Amino acid sequence: MPTDDDLNVVASRHASGAHALGGYVREAGGGTVGDYDMRASAAYIRNPVGSPQLRGLQRRELAVPLLGATKAPVAAPAPAALEESGATAAPKAILYGFINTIVVTPVMIGFCAIIFRHEAFHRDPTVYAQLVKLCLFSSAVHQAVFTATSSLPFAIGQVQDAGLIFLSKMACDLANEMEHEPPEALLSTVLVTLSASTALLGLALVITGKLQLAALVQYLPLPVVGGYLAFIGLYCLEAGLSLMTGLEVEI
Repeated sequence: MPTDDDLNVVASRHASGAHALGGYVREAGGGTVGDYDMRASAAYIRNPVGSPQLRGLQRRELAVPLLGATKAPVAAPAPAALEESGATAAPKAILYGFINTIVVTPVMIGFCAIIFRHEAFHRDPTVYAQLVKLCLFSSAVHQAVFTATSSLPFAIGQVQDAGLIFLSKMACDLANEMEHEPPEALLSTVLVTLSASTALLGLALVITGKLQLAALVQYLPLPVVGGYLAFIGLYCLEAGLSLMTGLEVEI
């Protein structure tokens, strides 16, 4: 059985540790860190390590914060400080939309040239002009939906070039298969096919996000993703050279 001198030695060691942390800190329920050290030292000597008595003392003491909670609540920032006023936000939104329109318009014209690069779509200038207008209209619809439904108040987004390869391949294959069909039938078939394919892809992306399956993309090998992105750049380069020279360019 330990003597009182043994308890005093152990208690003094714990108390010195409390002094090193900044002295005695009064707890919310009364008492000091030194008092807790004295009680913990006595419980440690009288009871073996891991005993229910020592664990109960530790749980009771550790549940009490060393520093008392502040009485005065912290004032939340005013909503006006976090949000811009309508007089300031509206001109900025108009300016950003105007800049986005200037940047995206030639890009969408180039996308139209890439998607409808088959010669069947360029025989009639009026038909190709309608296709360009449809691409611009689809871009406007995309931006409107993106801005209206995005959780970001500053959302600005447009059509990506990742799907150009597939859209162009489908349009060219349909043009080759319907070579002897009337131009109206070819145009309507191609537009319906591309629209339906794009809608199905969007639905698949929404389902993937709702089911939180985006992590499955990590299982794709990095060389596969890198090669696909590199081929997109090569495909756009070929289409750009064809658009500038008026010739069929294949690298």
